[in-house]
Formats: sequence, structure tokens, C-alpha cells
Amino acid sequence: FPLSKHTLTIAGDGYLYVFGGSLAHGVFSNSMYRINMTNLSEWQLVKSKGGKIEELHVTGHSMVYYEEINAFILFGGSSIQRKIQTLQFAFLGLFKLA
Repeated sequence: FPLSKHTLTIAGDGYLYVFGGSLAHGVFSNSMYRINMTNLSEWQLVKSKGGKIEELHVTGHSMVYYEEINAFILFGGSSIQRKIQTLQFAFLGLFKLA
């Protein structure tokens, strides 16, 4: 699936994670996928274990991995507020891993 304006973030578990971004036809994604960096076998869908980041359909954001709490922290970007309106925001979101 073509994706742009997403984040790629490495975590301490040997996986590379992709979150959000713009899909074809301007649709914003709220999905997170990961791939094992050792064998690059296949992308896996990741579900959050806490936080409200999955509710965001976001693009053009930044994201870092915070090892002490085993979570990704997301900041900023653009989100869809209504079908015809996008919203730039300074948002701080949390996506906890298992």
C-alpha cells in the first residue's frame, strides 16, 4: 500500500514500526505495522495496549520510542477533523506496546 508522511521508528525489540501517514486519495491512516529488522519477513498489524493514539488519523507527525515505559510518543502533525477539513495540531499521544 502506498503511504507518505508517516513515521518509521525503531524500538528495542528488533522491529521497525510504521504509523499513520497519507494513503491514496488523501485518506489519513491510524494503523501501526511492524517488521522484523533481522529477516524482513512480513509486515504485522500492531494493536495498542493503552493510550488513545489509535483514534488518530494523522500525517506529517513525529514519533519516538521511550524504552522505560515501552511506548511510542507521537507529537504534532495533521489530522482529519471533518471530511473536508484538516487540522494542524501540537498533540502529544502515547501508544503502549505489549
